[in-house]
Amino acid sequence: MQQSQDGATPKRRSKVLVIVLVILGVFVALWILVSLLVGIPAYRAYQERQAQQQQQQQQPQQPQQQQPAFAQLPGESPQPAGSGPFQAGPAAPAPGAGPDGGMAAPGIADADAYIRQSKVNSALIAASQLKLEIQWHHRDRGVCPVNGVGEIRGANDYNGVTHRSMFVGRTADGDCGIEITLRDEAGDLPDGAKVWLEYAVANGTWRCYSDLPNDYLPADCRS
Repeated sequence: MQQSQDGATPKRRSKVLVIVLVILGVFVALWILVSLLVGIPAYRAYQERQAQQQQQQQQPQQPQQQQPAFAQLPGESPQPAGSGPFQAGPAAPAPGAGPDGGMAAPGIADADAYIRQSKVNSALIAASQLKLEIQWHHRDRGVCPVNGVGEIRGANDYNGVTHRSMFVGRTADGDCGIEITLRDEAGDLPDGAKVWLEYAVANGTWRCYSDLPNDYLPADCRS
């Protein structure tokens, strides 16, 4: 009888060891799963921040060029003469000019320039997420998106205090682009003026230019 009890003891120990190992395995598997659920979104957010920083560092200041010709979108009605998305906006007053046509005092001119540039910059910041969505769309599908396709909303759905729409399309060179139509009830900017953001698919960089004078624009958007 003593021999039988001694033989049963190792078996019980083996069962206990197996149970402990199974519990440890379940715990490790749960830990790995939780780490993946937390780490993957954090890693993607980190990649997005890195992409935004890289875009800001790589944006070249290019000489003034002709306005791009975006491809006509399917089903889009023709624009009346002198109004299409690539026509020049309303003529802007000369930078630094006073209300009577004379030159304003330097301090007032500097303050006005800062206000104008801040409003344009607010519209550019509002387009930051749209720029990323255009890059992702082109990376995944190999073509430039247009309004209403994938994650891109309608042009008029992108509106705010400083802008009334963001038109997304393709340039004649095959690059992707955004046309921002500005709005300003205060009159610091010509209502309806345009700012263009063009994504060069060949090297993955963005450039910014406008039909506004440089005095109205942030430094990284001047010609």
